[in-house]
Amino acid sequence: MDKLAILSFMRWLDTASDEEIEEHRLYIISKSKNVGRDGRADVNLALRLLDEEVIARLNLRRSSK
Repeated sequence: MDKLAILSFMRWLDTASDEEIEEHRLYIISKSKNVGRDGRADVNLALRLLDEEVIARLNLRRSSK
């Protein structure tokens, strides 16, 4: 992914609901079977960013209790 695509994806992550994030994760996983070697890094990056957002939200919820 180029820098603009990453920034756009991260902006979307900031506003996405938990359900939207999970739907997007499932979409990425379903399409990853059709990705070549070069695209695998992009898939892994997208999944890692999704995971980091979910973890950050869980930590925020835990600390606010």
